[in-house]
Amino acid sequence: MMAATRVSSQRARKQKRTAASSGRRKLDRALLQGMLLGMLFWSSVLALHYAGGSIPHTDASVGQRAPSTVVATVGFTYPNLARTELLRRQAADEVLPVFRIDNSALNTASRTLSRLYDRIEQVRAEVAADGIGAAEAPIADALNLLGLPITAGEALALAPAGREQEVLQAIRASMQTVWNRGIASAAELDSRFALFAVRESIAIHVEGAPIRAPVLLEQLLRPDEAARRVVDMVRQTLPDLPLPEEPLHALLSAFAAPNLRFDAALTDAHRGQAGKQIGPVLANVSAGTTIVEAGERITPQILGALVAHAQRSADMESPKDRFLNRIGHAGLLFLTLVIALGLLRVLDPDTVADARTVGIFALLALTVLVPAKMLLFASGPSGWIPPALVQPLIPIGLAPLLGAILLRGSAAAIVGIWTSLAASILFGQSFFLLVLGLVVTVVAAGSAGEIHRRSKLLRTGLFIGLASVATVLCFGALHQQSASVLGLQVLYALLSGLVSALLAVLLIPLFEWLFDLTTDITLLELSDMGHPVLHRLAIEAPGTYHHSLMVANLAQSAARRIGANSLLVRVCAYYHDIGKLTKPEFFVENTQYTQNPHDDLSPSMSALVIISHVKEGLALGQRHKLPKPILEGIGQHHGTGLILYFYHRAVKQQEAKGQSANARPIRDVDFRYPGPKPRTPEMGILLLADSVEAASRSMEKPTPGRIEALVSEIVDDRLRDGQLDDCRLTFADLARIRTSFVFTLTNMLHGRVAYPKHEDRDQQSSKPASHPTPESAALQPVAHGTG
Repeated sequence: MMAATRVSSQRARKQKRTAASSGRRKLDRALLQGMLLGMLFWSSVLALHYAGGSIPHTDASVGQRAPSTVVATVGFTYPNLARTELLRRQAADEVLPVFRIDNSALNTASRTLSRLYDRIEQVRAEVAADGIGAAEAPIADALNLLGLPITAGEALALAPAGREQEVLQAIRASMQTVWNRGIASAAELDSRFALFAVRESIAIHVEGAPIRAPVLLEQLLRPDEAARRVVDMVRQTLPDLPLPEEPLHALLSAFAAPNLRFDAALTDAHRGQAGKQIGPVLANVSAGTTIVEAGERITPQILGALVAHAQRSADMESPKDRFLNRIGHAGLLFLTLVIALGLLRVLDPDTVADARTVGIFALLALTVLVPAKMLLFASGPSGWIPPALVQPLIPIGLAPLLGAILLRGSAAAIVGIWTSLAASILFGQSFFLLVLGLVVTVVAAGSAGEIHRRSKLLRTGLFIGLASVATVLCFGALHQQSASVLGLQVLYALLSGLVSALLAVLLIPLFEWLFDLTTDITLLELSDMGHPVLHRLAIEAPGTYHHSLMVANLAQSAARRIGANSLLVRVCAYYHDIGKLTKPEFFVENTQYTQNPHDDLSPSMSALVIISHVKEGLALGQRHKLPKPILEGIGQHHGTGLILYFYHRAVKQQEAKGQSANARPIRDVDFRYPGPKPRTPEMGILLLADSVEAASRSMEKPTPGRIEALVSEIVDDRLRDGQLDDCRLTFADLARIRTSFVFTLTNMLHGRVAYPKHEDRDQQSSKPASHPTPESAALQPVAHGTG
């Protein structure tokens, strides 16, 4: 027996050395993958920085005081805004006011004349036999109805029989021609159209025809002149008809009225077009000229000079200087990336050893740098966004916010710091953007640690926005920013925080899918006890279901004590024993009132059935698409622990049969779970909570002292067995876990006041009533209130 034990110990040590060597190889391979991903990320950030060429950026805005004196280092030209504006204003002033021909009076005249001439034709047809005298009365009635200032006889004279429509068409055409020349009243001409026509001329717009300009005011017709002009044109058009001149003039005078209306919109459009045709007037600035003095208010003219100077300086940069500049930026980014990964390795070794985490790190940084580059383009030569408003718009809080949710703690802080530095380099070593990024990183990493609901995520976005607002106000006070620009910066900073939270809500599922991650939001969804697997567990294995709930309470309390992920360990506890659904009757918590099936099995077969629940649980979890952390909880909640009961039973059976020459020695490895051992603090807590809860069920009198002794014994046993070697739990953590287990179990296994038996109550009811004693009064509510 001793020889077998020695051989088993040697085999165990050899397995440990092999596992350690394999672990080192995996770690080295992960580090190499991480380095390659880091280099790829560094290269992509450099490509992003220099894509589209150099885009100079200035933080100056109109109205603020210049923080320092700026002297031109190179000669440059820039648009002279004042001179350009003056020339454009002069060009606009040269554009004549546009007047539109109002045809409403002409249309009214056309309809009225048509009715008159139609009525004349109708009356002549009706009284043809009675003579011309009979037609005058109906015509007079028509003239009165239409309000025309001529007599019936004059009307008949203006409409020769059989040629009424010919005369009507001649009058219409003549009126159209004369009216389109423009008719103005004497008052309008004397006042020059209320001083719109200060240069004694205007432009006239007729619908469907090009604008006529210039039209001198003296060329415009007065109403009486317009009527005379129409009379002459009609007589010229119909020379063979002796139409009476004065009646025709009187008829047309009834319709002649001013028809010129000032068109402000068309005038402004023409003046704006004339102004745009004037190109910018360039001003020359020689090297050494002071562009702006420190403390001087920045005007649009000065801002244009600053932007032009920055652009010219970038264009004049020699290839050598440009190369050195890019080498400096690349080196700075590389050094800070190495420092960031080094800090991450010190603070969280498992995170940086995972190549997947490095990929997440890179993608998180790009979620900020890509929008920053786009905003830089928008504020460049295109001028879509004022330069002073670009930096507060950048969603600088998105990377640390997502990092806090996906990677937690130190990783979120590191990715936020590096992203802030990279963004500040992108904007020409902007100190404001660096400080803003650091402030936002601290807020995001501190307030987004345990986000279980999307509402809290939005609230964190509001906190990020408020932190950005505070930073903007501080820099606004330092630079004496104008109130209008500062107000917009504050608004955009607040919106940036809220937009970061909204983008995080949209991107979290994408990151979970791309990198096989599980966030607290997903864990909270899995904690729903209506999940199909948990529902089956409650129906088919109620003892296991209750055991899982108790383990969840134990594990969650302990995780909170040491600062571990309490939600993760609780959800893992819910699902850790779902493999028992395959054969629930083989587990003691489900066989209290039935025959024990292990009585008919050998110890090794019983152990095999018990061990299989881990494999069955993993298969069931994969079938229901449970996330990786839950599957890890199923696979690691027993580690490589020994099934002590069946192991001792097998040893005793062999001892009872006696040692024979061909008897196979009992090996503890045949009675151990396949593992792996717990690899995180949460999985270590789950293993201990599972063991402690199961053992506590066998206690007859669970006093606090016995519970404490039981917990200490189980924790020490798992520690000696090496089950906690890989989960990074310190002795201080184990001490706090013990205390938490004892406290929780003491409250879970508390004693109750014994209920009185029925016969006792019957005997008491037959006795005469008496005053209750203090003791019975104290027990009464307890007895009735704890059922």
